[in-house]
Amino acid sequence: MTMTEAASNAQIARPGRLARGGRQPLALAPIALLAPLELLAALLALALLGLGACGDDDGAPPTFVHLECPGAASCPDEGDGVFRVGVSVVDITPQDLKEGPSFADSDGNGEFNAREGDTFTDANSNGKLDAVWIAGFGSSRPAMGVHDPLEGRVLALRQNETTVVWIAVDLVGFFFDYVEEIRARLAPAVSAEVDLLMVSATHTHQGPDTIGIWGKSLTESGLDYDYLDWAFEQLALGVAEAVSSLEEAQVTFGAILVEGEGGSTDAYMNDGRDPN
Repeated sequence: MTMTEAASNAQIARPGRLARGGRQPLALAPIALLAPLELLAALLALALLGLGACGDDDGAPPTFVHLECPGAASCPDEGDGVFRVGVSVVDITPQDLKEGPSFADSDGNGEFNAREGDTFTDANSNGKLDAVWIAGFGSSRPAMGVHDPLEGRVLALRQNETTVVWIAVDLVGFFFDYVEEIRARLAPAVSAEVDLLMVSATHTHQGPDTIGIWGKSLTESGLDYDYLDWAFEQLALGVAEAVSSLEEAQVTFGAILVEGEGGSTDAYMNDGRDPN
């Protein structure tokens, strides 16, 4: 984690409901208001704080693997032994983008810069560009529209009394807090069936900023809490749909050695051939 990411994580603290609910975000001054030297000092302090919190008092790293269901030998596992799979696909494309471009890119560089003549439509009269800020490859990249939909693909796996749900989202990243937000939005009956909920991100750099470090400028977050709340709800509905569609299935897999003569992988790691 970079110092910038550490500062962003500390500033946003808890997204969605958590940011508005009982647990409040850390009381940090907005980074955009700090002078350069103060900003550097704040980032350094946060980085050192993160390093100091990486282990227990004896210096040992924390243990994240726990023997609990599913996985432990003591987990209940009665049933017919049939392996079942359920799937669903959820559209998590920001709804704003379906209405068209949010600004006029006068020089066609894909970035918003008022000094270069870029203008925007102030639909809510708040005096600022309410854009979907694209994550990665620099700041100040407002989305111009939708090329392909962003999806959350949900896979539910069940055998006997163990149900695991895995979601893959077309986003740059996904905090564990976000996983907890999805879990909190599951209907009680669905949540009771899901033993383990996992989420992975495709790390696309052409989706909204879900980390908080790609906004209008280097010092402004691109997070949209309303979007996150909506996306959490859609993904929770996707989990319910996948679990309800469980049916008998078989798993097939294969493997191949990705190496050349003598065990070298250079031809695959540095392949400059046209992929077409």
